[in-house]
Amino acid sequence: CNRLKQFDESLTWLTKWNERSPGDINGVNLTGKTLFLSGKEKDALDLWHGFLKNAGYDINYTKILAYSAIEVKGFETAISLLEKGKEVSGKPIYFLLDLGYLYGYVMQFDKAAEAYVELLQLEPGQAGQIEGRIKSTSNNPDAVKEYIKAFEKVDDPGEAALRVLFSLYIDQRLFEKGLQT
Repeated sequence: CNRLKQFDESLTWLTKWNERSPGDINGVNLTGKTLFLSGKEKDALDLWHGFLKNAGYDINYTKILAYSAIEVKGFETAISLLEKGKEVSGKPIYFLLDLGYLYGYVMQFDKAAEAYVELLQLEPGQAGQIEGRIKSTSNNPDAVKEYIKAFEKVDDPGEAALRVLFSLYIDQRLFEKGLQT
């Protein structure tokens, strides 16, 4: 089984690939995954951020590399890539659903709730998606508290935000609050 973990040899070949084809997302992706699997998570993150910086944090490239980080259980790395992409691209709508899901997965429910609220304010049509994502963690009492708190804080909630909040209230058997919504 030692032959399966020949990271140095793989990195040598991948370095040659990247030298021959600079800017190739596939080579950068595989190199980052190999670095991550070999225990060099920081090097992988540096490589991916460097590549994305040169690519202007292209939405598709950022998502490809974030999903690769998820594949190798690098959830914090994926969050870092998506947060930077959200900030630099100027198009947060393309990152918020994934960020909400990842924050929920790593049990940072307050940040998950913030991402979902922000997305809903930018794109009310995402209410169904957001509701589905929230329901996947709503059996956790800490998660539900954070989601309700975040949606209650919305200053001028639109129909979509109220729909999600109503759903949370009903799921938690807070019928009186639900009726007031």
